[in-house]
Parts: sequence; structure tokens; C-alpha cells
Amino acid sequence: MVVKRIGVQKSGTAKGVRKPCKKVFKSAFRAIANRNQPVGTIVSPIVLFGIEKFDLGNEFNPVTSTFIPKQSGTYRFFSSVVFTKTTTETFDIFLQITVNGIVSSIIGEISVSSETVIVTASGSLNLRSGDKVNVSLASNGVGIIKKGFRTRFAGKRIR
Repeated sequence: MVVKRIGVQKSGTAKGVRKPCKKVFKSAFRAIANRNQPVGTIVSPIVLFGIEKFDLGNEFNPVTSTFIPKQSGTYRFFSSVVFTKTTTETFDIFLQITVNGIVSSIIGEISVSSETVIVTASGSLNLRSGDKVNVSLASNGVGIIKKGFRTRFAGKRIR
């Protein structure tokens, strides 16, 4: 019996000698909120994500809910918050991903007219090693950030 290989390609250089692979640093995390958090109109609190589901590079601190990359590069982030208002009025909330305390270009906005809403923010950021990334929520009304798996913060290095 003759076995014919189709579509098999040698890896390596033209001479067939393999080059050592460049070590790729894996950076990804996901965390969820473990407690309800009140929101007022005066400050934009940092959303707390106290349960770390995974953290490949040991870069996320669940106590401060801060991601600090060990390597410069482009990172993709996603955050969502379940928000319940405690008043009857309609108002706006803004979910913001901040870098070193400055609001980045990643902002989610929603008008709160029903009792409970989910607001999301996602996008890519170029970060330097040591930058501090958090999620904050600004509101012109009063409510509660609800704990649970739908209130989450996740990110990964893409380049």
C-alpha cells in the first residue's frame, strides 16, 4: 500500500534548517464583579471586578481592578456593566475604559429609561508597559452596578 501525502509543507528556511521560535508573551485576563456597587452623580467610580476568572500574565489585580501590562503593545478590551437605577427619572450613563486615570477613546453610552440596562464598551488601545487600565462609570443619575457574570472586564494582547 502506497500512502501519498498531499499539501504537506516543510517548516523552516529554504535549506530545511529550523530557526528558534521567538517567545511570545501571553497576556489575557477576565474578571467579574463580586459585589453590588452604588453610583452617585458626583464621582465616576472605578468599577470593581473582584473575581478573577483567569489571568495568563499575572497582570490584573482584582483588589484594585487594575490591569497593568508587562509588555508594550496593542491590547483589545471589553467591559460590560449591569446598571439598575434607583430613581424614576431618565438619565445617561457612560462606561469608560481609562488609561493612567485618563478616559480613553473607548466609551459606552446609554440612556437609562428602564429599571435595568446593560452598557458595554470595547476597543483596542496601544499601551506601554506599566500603564494602568481601569473601568469607570459616569452617571447623571443614581443607581447600582450589579454584581454577577454580566458585569465583567476582559482584555488580551493582540500585537
